Amino acid sequence: MKVLSMAVFTAFSVFLSGCIDSAPSADEIEVTWGERYAQTFSSIRVTEVSNVSCVQTEGKPGYLCTFRFQTNKGHNQRTELRFVKQGDGWAID
Repeated sequence: MKVLSMAVFTAFSVFLSGCIDSAPSADEIEVTWGERYAQTFSSIRVTEVSNVSCVQTEGKPGYLCTFRFQTNKGHNQRTELRFVKQGDGWAID
């Protein structure tokens, strides 16, 4: 019985860990921001995102993220955007 209880507890813990929402990673921000940036500037693409700092927003869904990004044209900028979980990815709101 003790082994069964431990197995159920472990399985439940693994299940819950998949349900906990977390902030977007640098890679996820690079993909999402890169797609949005390319819509505005068709000849420029985001090549790197770094120095990511995200905090969960109060009163609204998602995370407010501050980060630096570089482009293939040599731009190196810092920006702040709110990211909201959408399906398997992220959207900028």
